[in-house]
Amino acid sequence: MELNEFIFNPTIIVNGGIVGTWKRTFKAGKVNIALNQFKSLNNEKIRVIKEAATAYGKFIGMPVSLVTVNNGV
Repeated sequence: MELNEFIFNPTIIVNGGIVGTWKRTFKAGKVNIALNQFKSLNNEKIRVIKEAATAYGKFIGMPVSLVTVNNGV
């Protein structure tokens, strides 16, 4: 991971800690959210991230496709 990726992409914060970054793209009537995890996350943290992505999709009025591009391992 390059430093500019961390600085310029939105961060994923769970329980007060930075656990990764995310990037959105719009395609075919939906928003794709790509997660770049800095470390492996437990099921609870993944659930929280999925809930936030779903809420974001509702906010912009589009379905969400969530993809992990790096799982931090």
